[in-house]
Order: sequence, then structure tokens, then C-alpha cells
Amino acid sequence: MKKDKDIILSNCDREPIHLINHIQPFGTLLVLDKESLKVIQCAKNASEYLAFTESFIGKKISFLIGKELEQRIANFELGSKNRLEFNGKINADKFSFVAYKTKQGILLMVERFTISNPIKLQDQLTTITEALRSSDSALEACQNAANIVSKIFNYDRVLVYRFDKDWNGEVIAECKQKNQTSWLGLHYPATDIPQPARALFLKQKIRIIADVDYQPIAITPQLNPTDQKIVDLSNSELRGVSPVHLQYLKNMGVKASLTTSIIIEGKLWGLITCHHNAAKTINRTQRQLCSILVEIFTNKINSLNYKSAIKANQERIKIVEQLKFQIDQEKDWSNAFLSQADNLLDLFNAQALIILQKNRTHIIGEKINKDFQIRISQFLKHQKSGRLVSSKLSLDYPKYFTAADSWAGLLSLKLNGEQNNTIVWLRKEKIQQVNWGGKPKKPEKIIDGIAYLNPRTSFAKWSKQVEGHSEEWDEEDLKSIKIIKELLQNHLLQQQQNKIKTLNKRLKQNNKDLKAFSYSVSHDLRSPLRGIEGFTNMLLEKPGIDASTEQIGNKILHSVNSMNNLIDGILKLATLNLKEIKRQNIKVRDLVLGYLEEINFSNQEGILIQIEEEIPDLTGDFILIKQVFTNLIDNALKYTQHNKVAKIVIGYSPQKNAYFVKDNGIGIQPSAQKKIFKLFQRSSAARKNFEGEGIGLALVKKIVKKHNGKIFIDSEVDKYSIFYIQLPS
Repeated sequence: MKKDKDIILSNCDREPIHLINHIQPFGTLLVLDKESLKVIQCAKNASEYLAFTESFIGKKISFLIGKELEQRIANFELGSKNRLEFNGKINADKFSFVAYKTKQGILLMVERFTISNPIKLQDQLTTITEALRSSDSALEACQNAANIVSKIFNYDRVLVYRFDKDWNGEVIAECKQKNQTSWLGLHYPATDIPQPARALFLKQKIRIIADVDYQPIAITPQLNPTDQKIVDLSNSELRGVSPVHLQYLKNMGVKASLTTSIIIEGKLWGLITCHHNAAKTINRTQRQLCSILVEIFTNKINSLNYKSAIKANQERIKIVEQLKFQIDQEKDWSNAFLSQADNLLDLFNAQALIILQKNRTHIIGEKINKDFQIRISQFLKHQKSGRLVSSKLSLDYPKYFTAADSWAGLLSLKLNGEQNNTIVWLRKEKIQQVNWGGKPKKPEKIIDGIAYLNPRTSFAKWSKQVEGHSEEWDEEDLKSIKIIKELLQNHLLQQQQNKIKTLNKRLKQNNKDLKAFSYSVSHDLRSPLRGIEGFTNMLLEKPGIDASTEQIGNKILHSVNSMNNLIDGILKLATLNLKEIKRQNIKVRDLVLGYLEEINFSNQEGILIQIEEEIPDLTGDFILIKQVFTNLIDNALKYTQHNKVAKIVIGYSPQKNAYFVKDNGIGIQPSAQKKIFKLFQRSSAARKNFEGEGIGLALVKKIVKKHNGKIFIDSEVDKYSIFYIQLPS
């Protein structure tokens, strides 16, 4: 039942008012086939209205208006916005015609022609232009427009009605009879002019209701022969009226109305609405004059808005330029904000400004109690959006804010950067007395347990105090916050770029120092080693040296060789970061086979190296990747040399998405598995029984990391070790 009720209670927003299958009786309507120009539908009053005794259905329109006018319709590029307007005689009477094309055919609207005095029309246009041109503000222009419409068209009441962002309306200008109650300043809910009506006002700018008690003129046949649907009368000024709206006008005591759309930048800004206490119609010429008036009025509003926007923009530019200058002078942008605090509060018409940084908070403007500060910090911490806008905090975010808070409006900007930089503008609650034209909620009529929505019956002034709201943040505020965001982000970006430049300078200097160090190590350390090696060889080459001296000499040469290997390893490790990766496709199986050929390895008794057939290629630096595999293979050969049968396997594991080198050597105890990739670190078993410097695996890990890869181990002491290398494709 709830679902049915919801649908019925929203029927104003669902009512297909463009498909009301009748017209008002101040004219008649014919629907023509687009190709043959034969009449396929017509209003039931057509024959009587045009003084014919026979039906028009099936006849070519030339039967009514003659061949010449028929040809004009045939030749004209018709459309819903491109309309053909002309005058013509039928029998002895003169009529005005409007034709436009839809998917269902050509709609031809016909009204009796009324002669207008061209001098009077010219005078009226001059009056309109001069009155609106002299307006200095939008409100003044609205009041002038209401006065002019009342003077020219003689309606009892003329209202200028403006929509807010939620489509509620407010009467902002009024011209009325002396004995009428003023509606100026009254608000009306969005349901009074529902969405379908607003959509139609964008299509058809003028809407006339000549008599709320009119007798509807049906269209026959009921369904359009082209698509078997009710004909769409969206663009017809003769279109019939929704029963709900007719009752609404009757409840207001209105007998006739004229409404024109005010469209600003493609959006429905408001309406000029005329009410009359008796039946009243105005002819097509007068309606065209009304259209011109609204066009001039709209241009004036646009012009005033443009001037206002220019002024606001100039003020914004001035403040932003001062802020930019101050930011350029300061290392910390928040200091610039503090120095420009008054300007920044004025720019947003805010009463307080909070600057939240990682380790400090600045509050500018009116005092904010500690409890509210804590809640606003918690609130902002949980918001992902870079910009937040609210003019009713306690209603939008009841988890953090209450109706008792004096602050109701928030505009916040979160900046990207290393710190949690957030700027918050706050507006105080603005308690307002809003006057409505009757209670905003429409009454429900219960029939068989179902609630139907009825037009309101009371339009008496009904006041409501609105709390928990601040002044709305407008488009100018959002433009300003966008500019400030760009300014600060550019500043933070510049700071980051300056840091990067400084780091690059340091890095270049460090690289130079590293190269100098490498040269020094290579030259200064190797020179004495070469001397030691030379003198030792001379000693060993002397005839007749004893066995003890020869043993000592060989130990010295072995130590020199170890020292050279250590220097080579350190230099490779130190200069690895200087090397640029030259990526190429590497056939891993061929790389391994090539290395085994270099060291003259062939499977022999006690040593077996197995290379899997299916090893996928990889992309990387050939020299560095070769270093990885050769180091791991050398280690595998070293740590299996005491086995009776040494077995080494090189391959690829799809399950682990990794290349591997496996051996059945001494294994690595769990406590040492992480340490062995550090410089000069080896397992205790390796140190006791095998020579080495503890550099090879550190170099392997660094190369793999340089390729954005990972290396890890699976090992069991005295059984096996597997080194896995994961490299991104």
C-alpha cells in the first residue's frame, strides 16, 4: 500500500500535461499529414469555428486555406522551434495561423485575427524598452516589468516569481489592484509548479488560460493515426489545462491567467504570472508583444548579472593577487592567509576561518568554542572530498553537528600535499521568518484508504521560522574557492619542484663524490695490493726457498686475491645506482647455457646441472640480469661441492610466478635467511666451511630491486635451497 501511496502523492510530478487530449475554445487545431498535407486530426470545434458544415478529416488543407498558403506550409522547414506564422481569409473572416512540425504531423493552430494599431504597438515597445533600460538592479527590473505588463495587458494582478535551487518560488515583484492583498515576499512550494510544468515552460514560453471554467474541446480521432498515441501539444498555446491546475486557480479565486517564462542561460529562472478575476484572453499580436517584453527583460537581467559578475570578479582578482603576492613572500602559505584574513573573510562573507595543518590550527574571525573545533576536525578527517559545501550543517551531517550550534554554514578546501592542509570558512546560523502563500504541504484526500494529492485550498499568509541554516553559498563563492585552490596547489607544487631540484643537485654531487670514491678505492687500494702481490711472487720465484716460506707466500697471494674480489664487489654495489637500465628481451635459458659455456662446465660425475626446457623470456638489462643468475649459480656450485652427488636446477615456477635456482647444498637456517642479503652477512655454516666475502647476494638483491622485482628463499638445512626471483613483465 505504501508504494501505491507514494506514486499517487507524487502525481503532480508524473502528470502527462503535454498529452491532455483537448484544447481551449479561443481557437481551433488541425493536425496534417507531413507528406500529403491532409487533415488527419482536428479539434471538434473546427467546422463551427471556421464556419464550415462538413468535416475536414481526410481533406487537403488547401480546401481550407487555398493552394498558395498550402504551398507555403509545404516549402517551409518546420520544427517545434521553427514555426510558420501567417494570416489568411477563410470565407469572409480573417484568421491568424501558426504551423509547426512534430513526429506526429504538422500542427496548425488557428485563431481569429484581431487588427492592432501599429502606432500603439510602437508606443508600447518604446515604453517597455525605456522602463527596463533605466533599471539599476534585478529587483528594480522585475518591478518595472510587472508594472509594464499590468499597464499594457490590464490584468488584475501581475507577479514576478523566482525559483530557488529546490524549485520553490518567491514573489519578488508585484503590481495589483488596490483592494487586493499583497503577495509580495510570499514563498510557494515546488509542488505548486511541478516538474512537467517547468519542462513545458522551457519549450513554450507563453501559457494562456482564458477561462478556468472553459468547456474542453476534444481532438478527434482521439489517437493520432501516425503512431496511435495522443497528440503531443507541448508547443501549442491552445493546449488544454490540467484539472489539478484549474482547481488550484479556482481555489485562489483566479478566473484567467497569462504566464511567461524567464529563461536565463538556458535555465528556468522564474515566471511573470498575470491573474484576472474574470475570463480574459489576449490576441496573438498581444502575446507576441509580451514575448518581446520578456526577451528585453531577460536581456536586462543578463546584463545586470554580467555587470555584477564582473564587479565580483574584479574584487576577487584584487584579493587573490594580494594573496598570491603574500604567498610568494612566505615559506608557509598559512602565514599569507593569516596576513590576508580580513580580505578572505570578506570575499566569502564568512564570520570565521579555520586553517588546519598537521601540527597546528589557526582560527581567524569570531570565536569558536573548543567542542565545535574538535567536532569539525573529526568531521573533516572522515571526508574524502576535496571540497565540501553546506549551508545547514546540523541537517546535512547530524552525526557531527546539532541544532544548538551557532555555526550552520561550511565551505572547506582540502589541499594535496605532505601535510593534512585544510581551509574552512564558516557562516553563522541566520534565523529567518519565511512567509508562505498557504501551508507548503498540499492536502491529501483519502478515498478507499488511498491518499490522493489535491490542490491547496488556502493561500493565506503562513509564516514559519527557519533555523539551522546559514546564508547560501553561491556560484561566486564556488568560483573563488576554485581559484584559491589552484593558487595554493601551484604554490605547493612549486615548493615540491624546488625540493626536487635541491635533491637533484645533491644527488648529482653525491654521484660525483661516489665516482671519485670509486676511483680512489680502485686506484689507491689496488696499488699496495699490486706491490704485495709482486714482491710475494718474486719471493716465491727465488730458488731454494723452504716449504714454510712457500706456504706463507701462497697464503699472502690468496689474501690478495680475496681483497681484489672484495674491492670488485664493493665497486659493483656502489656504482649500481649510477647505471641506467637498458631494457631488452632476454632469453633466460640461452643466458644460462652461455654462462656455463664460459666457465667450461660440463656435467661430470658428482655434479649435475639441469636447465628446464620451458623458461619464459623476460625484459631487463642483460648485463645486470646475467649478474643475478651467475652469482646464484656460482653460489649453488660452491655450497654443493662437498656433496657426493650435487644437483642444481634452473627453471621457472608458474605457481610462484618466479624464476628459480635450486641446489641440494648445505641449506640456510631460518634465522639467517633475511640477513644473507645484507652486505658482508653470511650464515654460520657458510662462514665455517666456505670462502666468501658476503657481497654477492647483496648485489643480486639490489639488481632485482632496481628492476622493481623481488627475491626470496625457500630452504631447509642440509637438504636444499631455492632462490626465487620475481620480475615484472
